Amino acid sequence: MSWIGKVMSTIGINGTRVDTLLEQQQHQPGEPLHAKVQINGGNRAAKVDAVKFSVWTQAQSQPPVQIAHCVIAEQLRIDANSEQRLPVQLSLPDFTPLSLGGVSTWLQTELDIPLAPDPQDTDAIEIVATEEQQQVFALMQELGYQLDHTELEPLPQQSRYQVPFLQQFHFHPQAGSHYHSRLQIAWEPNNSEFELLITEETSAGSTLNHRLEVREPVQARLHSQLKQLLDNNNPR
Repeated sequence: MSWIGKVMSTIGINGTRVDTLLEQQQHQPGEPLHAKVQINGGNRAAKVDAVKFSVWTQAQSQPPVQIAHCVIAEQLRIDANSEQRLPVQLSLPDFTPLSLGGVSTWLQTELDIPLAPDPQDTDAIEIVATEEQQQVFALMQELGYQLDHTELEPLPQQSRYQVPFLQQFHFHPQAGSHYHSRLQIAWEPNNSEFELLITEETSAGSTLNHRLEVREPVQARLHSQLKQLLDNNNPR
């Protein structure tokens, strides 16, 4: 197994260091993280109260959001000049945003060492589209649309979706497209079916909200539904 180690560590008391080792840089939403935490002892033994691991995401100038976290180990003794590797047992949430349109996601590992600066390691990861999401993007291009940017729309705690935000994909029609509406697309979270939430801004200034439920084959059925929707609101 090939592990990619990023030396972006902060040195703690007596030189204790932490690195996150990644098996791969790319992950899809909902996937388990293939990672290990490597702790290297300094010139003296150190006591670690906890090894904390978290996943953060941020869209452009929006505040960063923690989307997952866990405590990997507690009450560890790190001997001088020793090395320990701890497996990460954590999956990315299904709503983890894709690394598109100015969105970034990273892992943060922290050692809680009493009476000392806490060593930390921060590692960027790339979140790539699932097969279904790839089909949606391919269809948008086929219909003459181009991704403009993405946003993480914050949701209140009492939201029925029970997620901190929705990632919205903003599309505009390319030159030569048959359509004039601008579209915002988001995936319905916490739903076993494949559904898209679509906000359409028509050239006449109207804002229309749509919900499309799509079954296999995704691209063919979505093409039919989305084309009908656009044809109704974009007369040629």
